[in-house]
Amino acid sequence: MRVLLFLLISRFGFCELPLYLGIGALSKNLNWTSTQASGKTGFMPFILPSLEFATEWGFIQPSISYTPLGRTMKDDAGKSNLLLMQVPGFYKVTGVKNIMDLILRFAPGIGFEFISGNGGTTILNNGTATQSFTLPGRSIAVINFTISASVGALLYHRFLSGLECLVWSPFSVRRSFGIHFQFAYLVF
Repeated sequence: MRVLLFLLISRFGFCELPLYLGIGALSKNLNWTSTQASGKTGFMPFILPSLEFATEWGFIQPSISYTPLGRTMKDDAGKSNLLLMQVPGFYKVTGVKNIMDLILRFAPGIGFEFISGNGGTTILNNGTATQSFTLPGRSIAVINFTISASVGALLYHRFLSGLECLVWSPFSVRRSFGIHFQFAYLVF
């Protein structure tokens, strides 16, 4: 529903705005998420495919990225989806005329992580023994302020691609870093 509302506002509310639709990959918490039972962290614990929506208002380029498939947690304990909304300012460096432009962006934004637990119990290591732990059986939304910087290319004024480095909760001692790849096509 939110996506439909965004599309209607973007296209019909501001008739002259371009609209890019595409796909991407979003990873959160690089080198912080445990990927093994031993507690060892992995550099890239998960990359989620995402849907991309972007438009341009002068030098502002609002965008929404959503991971509809989400990530299933270990032992089917629950599921996690990400939604990233940004309002980046961008600077377009004209490259080869009518072929490619380089785009540099800096973006404040809001990241939402929707976590739904299935409930129940699991057995985990507890020092030298194992113990039964309760799993949450409810849904929550975690909201974080984000800051990102990215470099991208606009090819033939129709294809938009980019690589973005994200900082989740940049003013917290528990900040984390992520990456975001995207590829989008000019629809309108």
